[in-house]
Parts: sequence; structure tokens; C-alpha cells
Amino acid sequence: MQECLLLIPAAAAAAAAAVTPAAAAAAAAVAAAAAAATAATAAAEGSAEGSGGEERVVWWWGPELQRVLYTMPQQQQQQQQQLQQKEQKRQKQQQQQHQQQQHQQQQQQQQQQQQQQQQQAAPLELHRPVCLWLL
Repeated sequence: MQECLLLIPAAAAAAAAAVTPAAAAAAAAVAAAAAAATAATAAAEGSAEGSGGEERVVWWWGPELQRVLYTMPQQQQQQQQQLQQKEQKRQKQQQQQHQQQQHQQQQQQQQQQQQQQQQQAAPLELHRPVCLWLL
């Protein structure tokens, strides 16, 4: 007895599904077409042999392919959520960096103002002892 197995590796189906839903649908369509062609070939060979029933076609879709096809939308949602979370983290980091830069700039401006005030006040202080001595 001869068996014809149609095996679709889960990794290949998952890779196709990860690209786009259209690619996953195309992969499923190709697999269905291959299955139909193999079934037609097996049916033709079986009818040519008569009712002996020596040839048997076994279709194995397996839970792995079903899992890939049915969990695809969930995986896409998870990927989108992960991308959104990464984007939010990146935006938060940018905001924090921007706030830190603003804070540093404010501190620098305050320091510059204090230095300018000290420099302006210094010449006036030199004249005070002289004025006191003249009195």
C-alpha cells in the first residue's frame, strides 16, 4: 500500500504568515491547490486500477498548520502592540531628554546671570573703601 503525504512545514507557513495576511492566504491557496491536484491524481490512479483499493491518499494538515492559520491574527495584534509599546517608550525617552536639556539650559542661564551680576557688582565695591577713607 502506497501513501501520499502532503506535509506543510509549520516554519514555512509561519514565515509566510508573518509577512502579510495576503501572503498567508496565498500560501493556504497554494497548499489547497496542491492537495486538490494530488487528490485528483490519486483518484485517477485509483479508478485506473479498479476497485482493488491498493493506493490510499492520506492528507495531513496537522494541528501545526491550523495553529499557524488560526493564531495569525493574534500574532499580528501582538506584533502591533509590541511596536506601539516600543514607539511609546521611544517617545517617552525623547521627552525626558528634551526636559533634561531644557533644565540644563535653565541652569546654565541662571549661572550666567549670577556671574554677570557678580562681575557688575565688583567694580562698585572697589570704590566704597576709597569713599569711606575720604570722609
